[in-house]
Amino acid sequence: MIRLKNISYLCKNIKPIKGMDENINYNAAFTNQHAVITTDLSLVSFVEDNVFFVYCPALDLTGYGHNEDEAQKSFSQTLKMYFEDTTDKNTLVQDLERHGWEIKKQNKLKSPDFDFLFKNNRQLKSIVNNRDFTKYNKQIQFPECVHA
Repeated sequence: MIRLKNISYLCKNIKPIKGMDENINYNAAFTNQHAVITTDLSLVSFVEDNVFFVYCPALDLTGYGHNEDEAQKSFSQTLKMYFEDTTDKNTLVQDLERHGWEIKKQNKLKSPDFDFLFKNNRQLKSIVNNRDFTKYNKQIQFPECVHA
């Protein structure tokens, strides 16, 4: 477990989606002294020029490496830095809204659906149209500070 200030991030393997190597699946969790908000994210993994990528279009975050394990670790680190940076600057809500997230009362988050992301995200559209890729969902937890 990695601890940054009062934040813990947990990475665990989850059951892979059809055709995907188990090493690319993981679950990231954000906790602090307060409650957390759980939501699902769509991720895509692909290989380009012998480099493995894990891309989260709903947050526009990418991890990469020389193999699936390195890409997974890189994405986990990117996600941790994203949470730390946006919570320290108190910009998490604004950034989520900028990416098309719905933030509802009672600490409910809804990430943009894959169709919306495909229509509005050039990088995702390029991946889908030009690469062999695997799409899968993962559940993550956001800090309690995300609320309407």
